[in-house]
Amino acid sequence: SFPGIMSCMNKQPNWSKYAAEPPSGQLNIAKPESIEFTNKIVGEYSSLFPDQVFHLGGDEVNRNCWIEDPYVKAYLAAHPGQDVESLLVSFYTKVHTYLGGLGKTGMTWEETLFHSNYTPPKDTIIQTWIDEQSIPKTVAKGYRSIASPASAYYLDCGHGAWLSDFDGNSWCDPFKTWMHIYNFDPLANITNPVQRSLVLGGEVALWSEQSDETVLDGRLWPRAAAMAETMWSGKVNGDGHVRTTQEVASRLHSQRFRMVGRGIAAEPMQPLWCARNPGDCNLNA
Repeated sequence: SFPGIMSCMNKQPNWSKYAAEPPSGQLNIAKPESIEFTNKIVGEYSSLFPDQVFHLGGDEVNRNCWIEDPYVKAYLAAHPGQDVESLLVSFYTKVHTYLGGLGKTGMTWEETLFHSNYTPPKDTIIQTWIDEQSIPKTVAKGYRSIASPASAYYLDCGHGAWLSDFDGNSWCDPFKTWMHIYNFDPLANITNPVQRSLVLGGEVALWSEQSDETVLDGRLWPRAAAMAETMWSGKVNGDGHVRTTQEVASRLHSQRFRMVGRGIAAEPMQPLWCARNPGDCNLNA
């Protein structure tokens, strides 16, 4: 809607050079109008919602989009000593500073912290997704973390690539089963008590390339409920016992039937006979 402040809009046919999926396009970070527009958006939505935390995004930034943009190239030629990275740092600094002035806490995807030269304010919450090790790496730097690793918490995986001219798996296949989700522990490999306290929780993600309202319920539930228990109760009891999928199965069955009874089309976890006869379907009794 504002092409004048955009770079690399809908590049074809080589869109993959400029974006993770079409249509390509990013705000032109060399234009003052872009930061003005961004801050107006942040200000408007900060006033609409009472939440203390405001997510500023920052994932999958594509440098090619700016490196090849004629306006950005001309700007950098006229400003020796600057480059795309310094422009990005300046953009992040201005947005985070403006958000802080509104009394809000910033939240960003991990690329802002790990894949740019910008150092976010120390109260920024980092959402990690690329690698499970990003969680301990984040808290080791003193930042709070929200765990969303694609390897465990991406619910849209497992349906093959969404590209119609590519006969293969998607980048995050296979399907993340409720057992795989339940067995993931975001606190694994974090032994320092202070750093463990910086892991605020987690968030499962269901991206919409192959999901819409017709499949929403089944892809969310009961898998999101499996993750919810580990977030609320942790993977380990107070006595040190690690909760298992075998233990949680009956509770998840009850939750699934409860949801179905309320009109939520949660997918089944096992054959009905197994749900009615807990334990009798286990291979290792």
